[in-house]
Amino acid sequence: MKRSELAWCVLLALFVPAACSDDDHDFEACLPENLQCGDGEIRQSEIDTGTQLETDPGEGVGVLVEYLGDGRWHVFTTCDTERSGYECAFDVLVTPLDGAPVIDLDEEDLESSDALEDWGSNGVNLRAFTDFDTDGFFLETEPGVGLSVDAFLDCGCGNPFVFWNGGGAIHTGAPSNPIELIPTEP
Repeated sequence: MKRSELAWCVLLALFVPAACSDDDHDFEACLPENLQCGDGEIRQSEIDTGTQLETDPGEGVGVLVEYLGDGRWHVFTTCDTERSGYECAFDVLVTPLDGAPVIDLDEEDLESSDALEDWGSNGVNLRAFTDFDTDGFFLETEPGVGLSVDAFLDCGCGNPFVFWNGGGAIHTGAPSNPIELIPTEP
């Protein structure tokens, strides 16, 4: 991708919701290769084990992360299509910490325009166009291992839209991109 295309895409993302979601669902035109989200420091946060997040698909934008326990993670996306009239283009990269492997990977509610890619033994990439539904996956790694979550939305930083339960409260927005989530129990 040319730098001018990337700059145009990032500018559009700042002013028009889902501007990068074209009819062809071409993610290659929107990947923010050199986009830096935050000050470069990667932050960590606890994620409560076994606590699920509730959402109304089509009502709000989010990358929701749950740790179900025993090494099983659930990551899924929602969009505010009901209010905005646009779909959301998500690019979510997750990596188990400390070099732990991805043991199992199962997609959830993905359509033909969505893609879930296993990046070898230590990473997963979800590229999804979400509107009135959810798109996501379940990932299994070693019990108690943390997860790095790197989120992009419509060609821009997606960390303000990452949600998880930690310390008994719902966290709305990650302070860094990526954010490292550490389970409270294996």
